[in-house]
Amino acid sequence: RNENTTNLIIDSGHVMRSLIEDKFGSKKNDSVINQITTTKYFMLNIFYITTVFWANFYLATMVTEIQDRQLFIEDRQVLISYFTLFLSCGLAFSAFAGFLVESYIHGCAIIAVCALISGCAQMILLLLPKSEFIVVTSFFFYVMFRNFIFTFTTIYISQHMGLSNFGILMGIAAALAGLVQPLFVPLALWASETCHDSHTFLRDCSEGKWSKLHLFQLFTLLLLLIVPAYDYKRNISIESSRKNLQTSEEGACPIKNYDSVS
Repeated sequence: RNENTTNLIIDSGHVMRSLIEDKFGSKKNDSVINQITTTKYFMLNIFYITTVFWANFYLATMVTEIQDRQLFIEDRQVLISYFTLFLSCGLAFSAFAGFLVESYIHGCAIIAVCALISGCAQMILLLLPKSEFIVVTSFFFYVMFRNFIFTFTTIYISQHMGLSNFGILMGIAAALAGLVQPLFVPLALWASETCHDSHTFLRDCSEGKWSKLHLFQLFTLLLLLIVPAYDYKRNISIESSRKNLQTSEEGACPIKNYDSVS
């Protein structure tokens, strides 16, 4: 009877672990179909599709925007050189993101927040009156934003969904992000006007709707803070459930010791 009681307690612990994994979707060896239909993968794709779209859109339209706003006509090539330099040094942010993951329990959520804050900082700078310092600083935040979103996506899939289907899950996310890239064309046509057609300063041309676009970008990036908040809450729930499970299993030890003595 004592052995049956002990086995029952151990079996209950296994059942509780399974329930925790089923509730929070922490199984890393599920089939691809089960993984792509989880809430966490849906949230990841919302984050990845939106952030990659804005990151690539700015990369494609940065020169057009500067020309439309008739900024730094004589120093544009210097600014573009700064931008290229920052892009080439962006891998340092990926290394920093890896450090955050290794140093903090909720490192993945921290990376996502850092990425979104960097993107918001860039949009705010683009809304301010322009100076060379402001534009170069916006380049810095853009590169931070761009590198953090790719690092976050890779680490999120590997940590929360495992490596067994990593290539497929990453490929699906990249394909979905690619499907919305053609929207660059109508959006750029809407935001741009006629000033970028000239290489000299004009008083009678239109500078476009870039400020309205940046306000919309800022709004969407702020909304995406829901994703790291969801991830943080989910991790807290998992840790709390595991601690309760560990406490219940430790509480079973006195019963086992008492039975062995008797």
